[in-house]
Amino acid sequence: MNDTQDWSAKRFLWSGLLTLAVLVFGLGAWSVFPSIAGAVVASGVVEVASTRQIVQHGEGGVLAEILVADGAVLLRLDGTLLRSELAIVEGQLFELLARLERL
Repeated sequence: MNDTQDWSAKRFLWSGLLTLAVLVFGLGAWSVFPSIAGAVVASGVVEVASTRQIVQHGEGGVLAEILVADGAVLLRLDGTLLRSELAIVEGQLFELLARLERL
């Protein structure tokens, strides 16, 4: 009893090629037909690197915003890290004050 069946990859090959064709032509058609509703227009000034100014924060920090418009703030640092460090230091201060009162 030797029931052997010939295994053929034709069915998998054709289904793979059909899937590939649908993806290529489907994505190609999708990229051609949608219309662009609008665009963002902005103006700016580009300066050469020789007049570049390096700006560093003395303590470091995370940059929260860059605001530039007619003399507005150029950089604003995020104070989350500083607030968390302040909370830690305040906790240490209150602990030391409590120890001082106990003594």
